[in-house]
Amino acid sequence: MEPVHQFLHQLKQDQKLREELAETLRVENDWNVATHIAEKYGYKFTSKKLWETIQERQQKGETWEDEPQPAIGVENASIQLDNFLTAEDNHHLLEYALQHESDFVSSLTVDLDDTLHLSPNHRRSLMLPSCSDVVEGVIHRIHQVLPEVRNQLLLPSFPISGIDASLTAHNDGHFYRLHKDNNSIRLATREITFVYYFCKEPKPFTGGELRIYYNQVKKNLFAFKLIEPRNNSIVFFPSRYLHEILPVHCPFQNFADSRFTINGWIEQQVGSSRGANFRDLMLTLMVMISRSQKNQMLSSFGT
Repeated sequence: MEPVHQFLHQLKQDQKLREELAETLRVENDWNVATHIAEKYGYKFTSKKLWETIQERQQKGETWEDEPQPAIGVENASIQLDNFLTAEDNHHLLEYALQHESDFVSSLTVDLDDTLHLSPNHRRSLMLPSCSDVVEGVIHRIHQVLPEVRNQLLLPSFPISGIDASLTAHNDGHFYRLHKDNNSIRLATREITFVYYFCKEPKPFTGGELRIYYNQVKKNLFAFKLIEPRNNSIVFFPSRYLHEILPVHCPFQNFADSRFTINGWIEQQVGSSRGANFRDLMLTLMVMISRSQKNQMLSSFGT
C-alpha cells in the first residue's frame, strides 16, 4: 500500500492523529500541512500525490462514504412540514414563477469532476437562474425550524456557512434520476437538502414524488421513503442520501400546471475545530484543495 493510502488508513483509525490534523488545519488553514504531519508519523509523500489520491477516492465515492453509517428508521429518514409559509407568501411564490416563465432555462447537473452540463437522460426540468430575492422568506423560515429538523434527522449541530437555494419547475415528462447532492468537491459542504413545494390548487399534475433511499438493506438494495409533493410543504433530508424525482405528468403541458419548488442545501462551514472525525477532515481537505486550485487558475490569468 502506498504511503498516502497508509496515512489515510491510520487517520481513519487514530483519534489522536485526527485531532492533531484538525487543530493544525484550523489554525494554519493550509491543506499542505497534512503532508508535514504525515511525515512526522513516518509517511512521506507530496502534496500533489495527496491531492490526486483524495480526488481519486472522491470520484469513486470512497472519501467518506466507506464510513459505516448508523441504521436509520423510516421516521428519521426525512421530515416533511406542512403549511410551511403563510397562504399569502405561498401564493406570491406561484405568481412570481408565472411572471418569470420566459426566464426559465434547462436545469444543469454537476459531475464528480465538478463540471456543469446538460444531461437530458439524467435530469429534465427548468430552473430560474436568478431568484435570490424571492427565496429569502423560505430561507428565513428554514433557520427557524432548523433545530427541530436536526433532531428529527438525528444529526448533530454543525457550523453553517450558508443556505443555497434555487427555483425549479417540473412539467410533463420531467424527472431527475438517482443522485446524491454532495457527491463532488464543489458540493461537498452540503449537509441537509430541502425541497419546498408550491403549485396551483387543486394540484394540476400527478407524479413527481421524491424517493429517498436512506438505509442500505443489502448490497445494491436500499430502504426508501416516498415523499408526496404537497403544496406549501417542505421536506428535509441528509444530502448524502441517494434520491430521485419520479416522472411528472401534466396532461395539458401548461407551464402554470408545473410542480414548482424552492430547493436547496444547508452547507457546513469547514476548517472549524469540530473536524476531528475522518469525514470532516476529508471534507476540509477537499474544500481547501478546491480553493487552492481555483486561486492558482486565477493567478495564471493575472487576476
